[in-house]
Amino acid sequence: MSVPPVAPMPRRARPGFHPNVAVTRAAAAVLWAIVYLLTLHGQRVLSTSDIPLLAGLLLAAYPVIDAVASISGLRLAPDRAQLRAGVVIDGLAVIGLLIATLGLRTESVLIVFGAWAFASGLLQLTRAWRADRSRRVQLPLIISGGISAIAGIFFAATAAQHVAQLSTLGGYAVLGAVFFVGWSLIDRRARGRADAVVAHVHAS
Repeated sequence: MSVPPVAPMPRRARPGFHPNVAVTRAAAAVLWAIVYLLTLHGQRVLSTSDIPLLAGLLLAAYPVIDAVASISGLRLAPDRAQLRAGVVIDGLAVIGLLIATLGLRTESVLIVFGAWAFASGLLQLTRAWRADRSRRVQLPLIISGGISAIAGIFFAATAAQHVAQLSTLGGYAVLGAVFFVGWSLIDRRARGRADAVVAHVHAS
């Protein structure tokens, strides 16, 4: 779950994210989840059967949201290596999900999506952890990254179940969006306080 960067400020660096982009990414994720869940239509899909084509294509499109958000901020990134790694992971996930959707079964789609959620979650957690020593501002992203990694393991594990738990993937997207919005609000407040302190120092 990555979004683009801005130039870091003293004492408190952003983990490669900009609040405006984070909110946009969250809105895109919620819209995606609505369309995805409507597409599933409450239908019962067996793990050993083919995934509904439109649902599979939507799952393949989801990592693109992360990739576009990361690419849009690479130019300003203080640490481009991790953002590039995230884009590569997103790209591999798209390819893997398309292959699983068009040529394999639903269980394969769940495994690939789970692997992507795990890898991208760990990457987000690491980046957020390194960005702020106090962990306070980045806490929503740290928690979100951890949840994503755990959810990835869960998604892959559910591939062994008789009935695929496809609707949980929509909930995953919505939960991630909530954490991104929460982080953007906390970050804006922290930046506002920091700017006020700097202005006060310059005025005195």
